Amino acid sequence: MSNNIVPSPTPPWHRPVQSPNTETLTSDGTISLNTDVTYLETDVLKTDPADPYVAVLPNGNYLRQIKRIYVPKAFENSTAPWRLTGTFVGFLQLLFDNIGRAAVLEWDGEGWHLIGGNATPQD
Repeated sequence: MSNNIVPSPTPPWHRPVQSPNTETLTSDGTISLNTDVTYLETDVLKTDPADPYVAVLPNGNYLRQIKRIYVPKAFENSTAPWRLTGTFVGFLQLLFDNIGRAAVLEWDGEGWHLIGGNATPQD
């Protein structure tokens, strides 16, 4: 029995590796698409749940681009949620209202699809 699997033209040691990118926002801002993973952090402490942090996710750079966004444990002193706006499919924004909230998004050329995570889509 033969194995007809075609190997990747790029060997593993030449493939790009991206490490997490911590977005430390001094105020409301735009999330970077320079890496696949973004941790939402800020040096501005908000404690009013009615006054969320707002970040914008720009359109993707290429079809099927994956973006992972997390709110890490280091953010535990704030009670204000994160609201992520952008071009989404099926909802208008994502709410990250607690530590450990996450979203895995995929760009289809017209908008971001939520394909995983526990952030809350909102209209």
